[in-house]
Formats: sequence, C-alpha cells, structure tokens
Amino acid sequence: MPENRLCTKDINDALLMVYSLLFSFALRKKTVPVLMRNCSVAFWLGVATFFTATAQTDTALTLPMASVVGKQLQWLGLPQRVQWQADSLQGLEHLQTFSEYLASNQGLFLRTYSPGGLATLTWRGLSAAHTAVWWNGMPIVNPMNGVPDFALLPLGLMEQAQLIAGGAAALYGSGALAGQLTMHTTPIDSAGWHGRLAIGHGSFGAWRHVARLSHRKGPMAWAVGWARHYADNDYPIGHNRRQQWARLRVANWMADVQWQQGRSTWHAFLWWQQADRQIPPSLTAALTHDVQQDQSLKMGFRYQQRSSRGLWKALVAVQRDAILFYNDLVDSAQSQSTRAFVNAEKQWMTTTQWQWRVGTTWDYTVGEADAYLTRPQRQTFELLASAKKSWPGQRQALWFNARLTWVPLSGKPVPSGTANWRIGLWPRWAAHLALNRNFRLPTFNDLFWQEASAKGNPDLKPERAIGAEGTLEGPMGKLTIYQMKVNDWILWQPVNAIWQPLNVQVVWTRGFDFEWQHAVQWQDQVLKGLVQLHFVRATVVQRYDRTTDLIGKQLIYTPQWTARFQLTWQRNAWHVRLWQQFVSKRFTTSDNNPGLAAPPVWLTHLAWLWHKKSWSLELQIQDLFDRRPQWLRYRPLPGRSLWLTATYLF
Repeated sequence: MPENRLCTKDINDALLMVYSLLFSFALRKKTVPVLMRNCSVAFWLGVATFFTATAQTDTALTLPMASVVGKQLQWLGLPQRVQWQADSLQGLEHLQTFSEYLASNQGLFLRTYSPGGLATLTWRGLSAAHTAVWWNGMPIVNPMNGVPDFALLPLGLMEQAQLIAGGAAALYGSGALAGQLTMHTTPIDSAGWHGRLAIGHGSFGAWRHVARLSHRKGPMAWAVGWARHYADNDYPIGHNRRQQWARLRVANWMADVQWQQGRSTWHAFLWWQQADRQIPPSLTAALTHDVQQDQSLKMGFRYQQRSSRGLWKALVAVQRDAILFYNDLVDSAQSQSTRAFVNAEKQWMTTTQWQWRVGTTWDYTVGEADAYLTRPQRQTFELLASAKKSWPGQRQALWFNARLTWVPLSGKPVPSGTANWRIGLWPRWAAHLALNRNFRLPTFNDLFWQEASAKGNPDLKPERAIGAEGTLEGPMGKLTIYQMKVNDWILWQPVNAIWQPLNVQVVWTRGFDFEWQHAVQWQDQVLKGLVQLHFVRATVVQRYDRTTDLIGKQLIYTPQWTARFQLTWQRNAWHVRLWQQFVSKRFTTSDNNPGLAAPPVWLTHLAWLWHKKSWSLELQIQDLFDRRPQWLRYRPLPGRSLWLTATYLF
C-alpha cells in the first residue's frame, strides 16, 4: 500500500507539472518573440583466426573508449551505446573532432570536402539530417538546414560522449532516425584541481590546441575549456597542383558551473564557437573563393533534485546560430536563428522492478535569412512518457518510450515510440529486440526558402519511419541486424526549372553492424585485435509520381560496405597501433551509373604512443601508402601526412 500511494502521488505531481508548464507557455507565447530578438581482408581474417585459436576461453577485452554501460533511470532507445570518457582518450584523440574520430575509430562514413571542412554523417543508409546531436540535454542541430556538422564538435572538450545507434525519436525528438550523439561537459566528481592540455602539429600547416581546467571543492565545481584548430591545408591534389583554397580557423570556448546542495544540483553551461572556413572547389569546377563563417552561442541552466525513489529534472536553454557565406559570384548570403528550449520531467521507481518517466518539452525557433521573405517562427510542444519492467533474477527487461509532438497550425500531432526487450541467454550472452516509430520535421530552409532558382514548400509533411532491429552480443563482440522504412522522404528536385523540396518517395534501409574484439597477453605484452563491419542497402521502393526508373537504386553517396580493422601492440609505456579503413564505391547519380561512381577507398594508418604517468607523446602517420582518397568525387583529400601530439593530464 505505501508503494501504491507513492505511485499515485508521483503521477499526480508529474501531471500537474506538465499542465502548469503548458499553461504558462500559452500565456507567454506572445512575449517570446520580443525576448528572443534581443537575446587488407585476408590478413585481418588470419589475425582473427589466430586470436581465436590461441586465446584462453576466459580472456576478453573491453576497450576503454567503447565500453558498454548502463545506469538506472536512463531512458535510452537501446540499452547499449558506445561511450567515451575524457580520461580514456589517447594522443591525437584529444585534438580530434567527432567527424575524424567517428571515421578513424568507429569505421563510419562521413562526407567531407577537406580536413576540418563541413562533415556530415551517412549512417545506416539514411541522410545527413537523420542523426540528432545533443549537448548537456539540449538539441544543438541548426534548425535552418537541419544538418549537424561533425567537424565543429570538439571531442577533447567533452567530459563524456555517447553514440547511440537506432531510431530514437521517442527519446530525442525530430531527426533521430539513424541514431543520436549526446555530449556532456559537466565538471568531474573528484575534489581538487583537474585538467588536460594537448597540442598537436600536423602536415600542411595544421595546428591544434586543447586546454580544459576544472576544480571542485565542497558543493561548488567549475570548469573552463578552450580549443583551437588552424590549418592551411595546402596539400597536393595531383598533376603538380596543390590545394590553394581550404584554409580554416576554428575556435571554441566552454564554461560550466555546478552547485550541489543536499539532493539538489544546479548546473549552468555556455559554449561559444567561431569558424572561418574556405570551401575548396571540385577538380572540375572553377575557383570562386567560397567562404563560410559560422558563429554559435549555446547556453543553458539545468536543475535536478533527487529523492529516495526518483528524480526531478528541469532545463532552460538558448541557442543562437549565424552563418555568412560569400564568394566571387555572391556578395554575401546570411542566415541566423534563435532557439529557446525548455524541458521538465520526472523519473521515479515504484519498486525495484518498475521505473517510470513523464515530461514535457517546449521548443521555440525564429529564423532570418536573405533568402526568406518573412521572419518565420515555429513552436513545438511535446509530451513524453516511459515505463520499464525489469526481472533482475532472469536478466530480462521490457520497456516502452512514447512521445507526442505537436506543431501549432501544422496539422495533426506526430506520434513516435519505441518498444524494447532485452534478455540474458547464457552467462555472458544477451539478446535485444527493438521496434521504433520515428519522424523528422521539415527544416526552415525546406519550408521558407524563396529565391529565383529555388523555393521552399510550406506544404511539406514530416517524414515518418518504422524500424526494427535485433542484437546478439557476447564476450568478444556483437551483431546487430536492422531495417527501417521511411515514408514521405523529403528531396530537393527541379520542378519547371526551379528547385523545390517535395515528399517524393519511400526509402527502405536494411543491413547489419558487426564488431569483434579480443586480446592475447603474455608476460608484459598485450596484443589486441578489433574488426568492425557495416553493411547497408538503402534503396527507393516507391515513387509518388509512379515512375519506376529509380526503384531499387542505392541512394547517392551511400556506401554498401564500410569497415575498420585494427591491431594494437602494447608493452609497458609503449603502444603501437596499425589500422585500416575501407569504404566501398559510392554512386553519385540517382540512376546508379557505375561510370560516375566514386571508387572504393582503402586507407592504412600507423601510430606510436608513449605514455608515462600524466604525459604522453604520439606520432601518427595517416594514409601510410599515400592513396589520396576522394570521399566525394573530384574532391581530393590529403595523402600521407604526419601528426605529432603531446598531452599532459592532471
């Protein structure tokens, strides 16, 4: 009976919170705009066979940078995720962006024009707009274009980051179809002074610096961070030519303040970013001196209160983005957006087997652009709920997540949800099944762009997707098989010589992700092996105009195969790492013309790392055999290059 009374009281409190917040938002919605305006395969198979044949049955490896973790009151669409902690990064990793780390260390494919240039993730056969990115509990993807630029996300400034695969719009809202990246800069829990300093120099005029300092004493903690990336990028591009227009200057500043009083925690955070990047032309285009300058300010305040059985959370955040583009043909094109994000929720446990969550979210965005005729605004209201049932003795759990998203004046509410079941099969084996329903709202550019050659479409419908996946994991690896069908896929295409976005087709993606890792140890030496394989077929299965010429064709710039193979030797303070990346051919036309496809790419990298107490030095050779890849056709990247990195942690 006490547990039932607690459950009823918690539900009543949560519902009262939801209604009061929605009511207060409705009263103040007229004042919000005013406030916002001011404010090699055989070799690796041989290695794998050797490891499997010679290892003891009880030997297993857990990589420090890819540990599977789970916590109470964590409402993730999948119970597993790749997680990085700041103190597990090594050498150049402290200085990398997420685009470089995901490609080099996770075997994923990112489209990029040049090192440090615009980088977008093509994951599980879906588009660049189908991965959500959050920081400290707030969504940070630019609402104007809806595409996260992973080259502007500094890995070394984050205390923790998680990469979550699979559809999870019920948890993270619009756009979370392929997966989700979450980042955190909360000050560490240990008392005293902590910090890290990293500096790196690379080929072609590249310099990178990262510094982060934090302190905790009693209930008070704070952290500040700074990162800078400069590069001339004057690398050879063939025929005695060098790249002459790919310079970049990127700087990031971060600050966090946290205060704990009893069971209550207050956390204020800020991130300021500036980027000035030249966009190199393709080998077949004339040099028009394209430049893009980005500025972004993100800040927020988060409150959290714990009880013996639950947790209250509230967040208020603001994001301001501005983009300036210019070249020899366009004097300038500017766009800017301001976003306010409010979230409140409660999580609680009624017994050791049942967990619950309810919450609400309000998201307000206003945008301005030279190509807009008006100053459009959009409000989004969301209700979310979760329930989880665990059977600890049976190593089994079943849970559901639901979200209802409503955009006033834009039609019916959009539902999304996930259903998950996880069960332990044998002592070190487990299986996981998931069903999910997801969505993506049209971006501001999709809706409101107005130029002579391109026009937005205010009648666009949200993309809607249904997906399913299953995972089998064991002590040395895991295999995930997935599929997803996306209806009302939004695509820009010419209509009477004018480009317009339309809901044109249904896309079906299906594939698998496989990871195997193992280690062999003798005396003071350790040999580790890692294999990561990703396969996907992403094809058009229906065209709304009833044409059939594109049915069954792979989406452009979507490789069927990507892979990564790694071998690491460690002895005392010395580490030697050899790894390879493979990306299969990418079609560049919708009809999959093989003569115009970008060729497959094999890259080999080598690194030496010395680590002693708080110091580490690393020499890394990227593209060891000087292949000079083109992730995008006719846009070459550097060939063989060197990086020397020094890191100090305290």
